[in-house]
Amino acid sequence: MATIRQLQTLFGKLGIEEKQRHERINAWTSGRTQSSKDLQADELQELCDSLASEVKLQKQLLEDAKRQRRSSILTIATRTGIKQPNDWDTFNHFMLHNSCAKKSLRLCSLDELEKVLLQFRALEQNNAISAQKAGTKAYFNQFGMPGLNKN
Repeated sequence: MATIRQLQTLFGKLGIEEKQRHERINAWTSGRTQSSKDLQADELQELCDSLASEVKLQKQLLEDAKRQRRSSILTIATRTGIKQPNDWDTFNHFMLHNSCAKKSLRLCSLDELEKVLLQFRALEQNNAISAQKAGTKAYFNQFGMPGLNKN
């Protein structure tokens, strides 16, 4: 059985302001009431179920967006040599110490992932420019050759 408190929590999770809440309740009850206190038990349950599915959809969309950003970041990191296919240590070290987020990739919010993605795109672009100059690390990496001996 849904309660008014659960309804208010769901409205809050969706970021719906008070005026919009009253409009939603009014539309849900076909103009009978605008107050959540005047909702009948079945109306309250149906509205809570509807809002809960909206919250679930919103979370799923957020996770999908984050997954897509993480995938793009990992693809660029692999192309630039920051991440080797079977080695996460160098990538994790880079993320913790050199990235703009300074935290593990899986812990980043969507905004942080956007910033990290911009950083990796810039890094890839700079790496491509550097690869045109013979003798640089990027030059040797593009051909899969080890770097110069430092002796």
